[in-house]
Amino acid sequence: MSGVSRRRVLVLRAIEDADGLCDALAARGAEAVRLPLLAYAPGPDIGGVASAVAALDNDGWVVLTSPRAVAALAATSAAAGRVAVVGPRTAATARARGLQVDLEGTGAGAGALLPRLLLERPSAVVRLVGDRALSGLDDGLAGSSVPVTRLVVYETALQVPSATEVARALDDTSAACFTSPSSLEALLAVTPDSWRRDVLPIMRAAALGRTTAEALEAAGVQDVRVAAEPNDASLAVAAVAD
Repeated sequence: MSGVSRRRVLVLRAIEDADGLCDALAARGAEAVRLPLLAYAPGPDIGGVASAVAALDNDGWVVLTSPRAVAALAATSAAAGRVAVVGPRTAATARARGLQVDLEGTGAGAGALLPRLLLERPSAVVRLVGDRALSGLDDGLAGSSVPVTRLVVYETALQVPSATEVARALDDTSAACFTSPSSLEALLAVTPDSWRRDVLPIMRAAALGRTTAEALEAAGVQDVRVAAEPNDASLAVAAVAD
């Protein structure tokens, strides 16, 4: 395939999320190497989503920070009212689930959404997040006297494979796909010092979004490619295209 070199590419997604990306990599001549490092479970506030959303008035907003937050909202029967999302990937997921997106961030993180959301003069905000979400948006809204209900609708857990599984996955692997800063943190937690020192800085890293790319750059990765669109096909292209 012109312009594409064959690579072994690490796929770090949870088992249930990996098939689409693996298929996209295979379609571009790459070998997808599965190393699932993250798993997800419902968060402690998942049961309160419907009532919190239903309590919003016409000027209230629901803020969704990830595709899993979208799923938590879509699973309820409550009318969502006005919906803001942090970036294109979450927006695409929301629209695919039949939700209307009224405000879309750039993908630069939840904090970057704050100025635009404040311009809408929200009466209150319900924010659906994972347990590792940063609090910058919540703090900014509260500092502007906007009531915020933060609901943790999913939790992230590190899956620790055996040293043999990690070594097999890393062998002759020249690229990896990262869908969140958490996927980078998970990889750093299970890889040996020598690999982090000698290989990670020079490997190709495909990032799904600018926030993830910035985390990779901060970790010293030199060859970071951001997917042109928030989908598996674009992430695969970023991983393998010359």
